[in-house]
Amino acid sequence: IISKYSISSKISFFKQRVFRRNLNDINQNYINVFHSVKNIIYSYKILLEKARMQTGKEKEETLAELENKIQDYVNRIAFMLDIENGDLEIEFEPITFEELADMVLQHINSDPNIKIEKCFTTNTKVNIDTFYMTDAVINIINNAADAINKTRGRDGVITLTDDTDGEWSILKISDNGIGMNRREISNLFKPFYTTKSRITNWGIGLSFTYQIIKYHGGYISVESTVGTGTDFYIYLPLVTE
Repeated sequence: IISKYSISSKISFFKQRVFRRNLNDINQNYINVFHSVKNIIYSYKILLEKARMQTGKEKEETLAELENKIQDYVNRIAFMLDIENGDLEIEFEPITFEELADMVLQHINSDPNIKIEKCFTTNTKVNIDTFYMTDAVINIINNAADAINKTRGRDGVITLTDDTDGEWSILKISDNGIGMNRREISNLFKPFYTTKSRITNWGIGLSFTYQIIKYHGGYISVESTVGTGTDFYIYLPLVTE
């Protein structure tokens, strides 16, 4: 049959397609890990510089904090690498967005010129994997901090609030940074799109964030005004009693 209908070349073609698809999945996993490593290394550098300016007990405490963060991240990387065939192993647990925000802020060494404010009121819960969703929110906050740093003479503020809309629970992350135009917003979640320097940024973080939220059965939207700031909205299904 193969000889009669000359489909041997077609079989080879489909095998190549499957191989390339699997390879792309593997590459994307390692890209996601690499991006996460980049973020954490910068936070380690901040702690290291802090320790260099300290002495005595303060220095020992900072170095101990750095050691604990390194060990924690070694465990996190091992978990991230344990992904088969490009699928994320999501482990859901019901928590509030305020609890998630507290986890996120433990992993952020923010710029002293940028204030991060929390204003949570609903106390509703969502089913999330805290490991992956923490990284997703960190990527948004880092993006907001970069947008603020592009402004001059402005006090930076990043605000985290929550709300509900029907069956959805909403986490809103707002900043008063430089803002984005429509073209930038339309490309924001595409892999390898970035408005930053290619030396230290690869345009992966928000693409990964989009995928994480999608895995959780949610979606993300963005509103922005050039020169004023940006609002990210994460929609996740409410946990019903």
